[in-house]
Amino acid sequence: RALPTIMQWIRAQKPGENGINIITADFVELGDFISTVIKLNYLLDEGEANT
Repeated sequence: RALPTIMQWIRAQKPGENGINIITADFVELGDFISTVIKLNYLLDEGEANT
């Protein structure tokens, strides 16, 4: 029931020094949780490339 709300919250996060650092859950096999968290890492890589 909470998965859509949690996924929406994760997608709104920003990685890095002033952002989210660790996300843990016991339902990672559900939905697109893993790919969503990995995309946050790509945002971090893009931010470092722009500095």
